[in-house]
Amino acid sequence: MDLLHKNITTTEIAHKFDFSDISSFSRTFKKYYGISPTQFKKQNPNKFSKIRQLKSKIGQEYPDYEKYICIINHLKIWIQMNAKIEIKEMPKMDLAYVSSLGPQNLEQAYGKLIQWATPQGLMTEQTKPVTIYHDSFKVTAHDKVRMSACLLLNKPVKTEGEIGLTTIEAGKFIVGSFEIDLSEFEKAWTGLFVWMNQNGYKKADREPFEIYHNNFNDHPDGKAIVDFYIPIE
Repeated sequence: MDLLHKNITTTEIAHKFDFSDISSFSRTFKKYYGISPTQFKKQNPNKFSKIRQLKSKIGQEYPDYEKYICIINHLKIWIQMNAKIEIKEMPKMDLAYVSSLGPQNLEQAYGKLIQWATPQGLMTEQTKPVTIYHDSFKVTAHDKVRMSACLLLNKPVKTEGEIGLTTIEAGKFIVGSFEIDLSEFEKAWTGLFVWMNQNGYKKADREPFEIYHNNFNDHPDGKAIVDFYIPIE
């Protein structure tokens, strides 16, 4: 394990595995394990078995470093093959939304939103559904993640009941464009954050979101055509 070799610096390891700088490597390592490379070296377990006793911030068994690098390299290759990634300045977006607690309730939230939007003439071929994530699946229980099921608005509207209005402020974003199975959403998000860290970007203190461009039920292979947005500083 490279990190346990005292004669190899963390910077050398970062460059060995194609990270743009030490801060990018450290952010990716800590995001995945909940501990920085420096902290890992300080703990300096004497036996490999002790490494497996470490726990990450999400309560998972701490896997070995080689496995971590293998996962990161797999994600890098997968992202290269499946994503078009750009840095974009996005304008302010106005949305109507319904709150959802956990992905298990997201479909129901969209159902309420569409039921409200249809008689107002808001459901057209140009209508874009948007999902905003207010919590991270890495640190929040799956069924407790706060989400917003949204529709982009092109005109002022009045809302009622569970329907609210919100805004995504203008700013700079990493935009990953995908055509993927629903089962690949988590991999896509994780890979996009790896790309962000490797390329030296830092997430801004705003929520990531998805914009959908099709109904996956209408796709011949059941795939979603979707853009993932990470706000950056």
